[in-house]
Amino acid sequence: MDRRSASVPGHDVASGVTRSPAALLRRLGMLDAPAEESFDRITRLAARLLDVPIAVISVFDGERQWLKSRVGVTVQEMPRHLSFCNDTLRDDALTVVSDLRADPRFQNHPAVVDAPFLRFYAGLPLRSLKGWALGTLCVTDTRVRTLDAAQIAAFEDLCAMAQNEISQREIAARQRRVHRADLRALEESKAVFQAAFQEAAIGFVIIDLQGRCVQVNSRFAALLDYEKSALSQLPYQDLLFSEDCIGVQRDATRMLNGELAFYSSERQYRRRDGQPVWANVTVALARTAEGQPLHYVAVAEDISARKAADANLAELQHELEARVLLRTAELRGVNLRLANALEERDRTIAERDRAEAALRASRETLQTITDNLPVLIAYIDADLRYRFTNATYGHVFGDHAESRTGRHVSDVLTPGTMAALLPWFRRALAGERVTNDDVVYDATSQRIWSATYIPHFTAGRVDGFYVVSHDVTERKRLETSLREQALQDALTGLPNRRALGLQLTQALTQEAALAVLFLDLDEFKQINDHAGHEVGDSVLKEVAHRLRMAVDDQDMVARLAGDEFVVVLRGSHCMPGDAERLAGDIVAAFGLPIAISGALHFKLGISIGIASYHAQWHASAPSANGLLAIADRAMYVAKAQGKNTYHAIDTHAIPLPDSHAMH
Repeated sequence: MDRRSASVPGHDVASGVTRSPAALLRRLGMLDAPAEESFDRITRLAARLLDVPIAVISVFDGERQWLKSRVGVTVQEMPRHLSFCNDTLRDDALTVVSDLRADPRFQNHPAVVDAPFLRFYAGLPLRSLKGWALGTLCVTDTRVRTLDAAQIAAFEDLCAMAQNEISQREIAARQRRVHRADLRALEESKAVFQAAFQEAAIGFVIIDLQGRCVQVNSRFAALLDYEKSALSQLPYQDLLFSEDCIGVQRDATRMLNGELAFYSSERQYRRRDGQPVWANVTVALARTAEGQPLHYVAVAEDISARKAADANLAELQHELEARVLLRTAELRGVNLRLANALEERDRTIAERDRAEAALRASRETLQTITDNLPVLIAYIDADLRYRFTNATYGHVFGDHAESRTGRHVSDVLTPGTMAALLPWFRRALAGERVTNDDVVYDATSQRIWSATYIPHFTAGRVDGFYVVSHDVTERKRLETSLREQALQDALTGLPNRRALGLQLTQALTQEAALAVLFLDLDEFKQINDHAGHEVGDSVLKEVAHRLRMAVDDQDMVARLAGDEFVVVLRGSHCMPGDAERLAGDIVAAFGLPIAISGALHFKLGISIGIASYHAQWHASAPSANGLLAIADRAMYVAKAQGKNTYHAIDTHAIPLPDSHAMH
């Protein structure tokens, strides 16, 4: 190793902070610190076993040498340029100078020329886990001499003891930092959840398996006009109308049986005064890490205003149609009178002007009403040209109603949006009333709209259609969030068994090669039995962290249950030998003990079974459970071979099962 490594900073993986060797020495308590028995014992043994008057363990801080432990020396520190150890740091081999007077590097050194008249030097470097040169273990003598084989072996053993003491301190310091970071992250996560639950703009309620409300937020209590304390332990079904209770019970049973992950519906709650209030309700079942039902989580969004707006809009639509029919009949009568009698022209023109004024007033009234509704409202004729839009369109498209009237829809919408909505326009012009819940008018705003297309009939013919759109972005985001939570392991944050099954099934249809590693921790049950499940959970989190660090981003790490994990390698990572090399790296990664709370240290082994699949080996792909079953079988072979190892089963040589029930 080049001598320059003694002063070049490195990156500490555990802390994520760039450190210098001197900073590392201070963090380990070895620089500008008093003597310690663990190091003094080594220098005393070195002086005794090698029969020398001086033995030193020293570390370096820039241009200074600090004597951490010393025998036969009174000074605590000295300038680095006066140290015999500079050349020792350049290599890992033992440095021996039998006669310092005969070596050009040291013959003019003050300690050689004057008292104490040193003649002999031997030293070995001490390095950090990252390979930095931190210091040396060295001995000196006033006699010209050499070391025999037994003395060299003893000296190297003593250096290994000093090196091990430094390494253990590094490992302990890293583990303490990681543990503190984990504790901070856990506390922050709890605080964020409580803040999000209590301060959310929509109602939240947690319901136990017996159907009682065990926790509600302020928004939910306000929705039903209750105090939060009054809702505690109240049966959830007491908040519903009787006609909704049967459906709620049926869906809850389906979630318990695993038939549903969640469900959403629009229903009416019963307020404290007995009056109904409309809400969009989404209910999900939370489960423990072992998959046992824990409680229900219901999210309720007040949609009373939307329901009222929908009713007003329907009434407004009927009124508009009636007025248009009335005005059309009046205009036809005017035209007939004009054709029959020129002498009545002046009177007819006056009547027509009055009719048009009334129509304009009606349109202005309609425009005023619709401009103040929080929805998009438009009328598009059979040629796909805008004839009417409300002011809300201006907020979405950034223009004015006058600039859209008479324009073709394709001149306003982007080409991609036009292509996506054209099939819905055609269905409306064919006389079908349809609703599209996934409309994106402006991709940059990331807002999602639910658009309803209502045909407008005149004398049995479709003259155009109305478009009524309302913003459903928050509802969509909530539904997505609930789906993601259903696919995540609550303890480790890894994908759970269900997510693994979905992704592995998809990968088998897309990839020509896959490798599945089935991992089972050795002796983990003893940790749970002797240290408790809380410590066991901390160990499982560290296992998940180490597995994530061992694989690339495109590979998948999942937790099945308990102490069972699965790693899936895809595509280019499935070349011959890749899975075995990764399994070896994982076994090696668990060579370091796992520290919990800075005091408990656990040594874990891991048994790994490997099953590889290549499309050219078989006429059809196996099922996800089938491939997992082969890897599971290989894992049991690894356990039978002595544990803490891996075993691979070549699926080229065996038939692939369609499915298999794992142990």
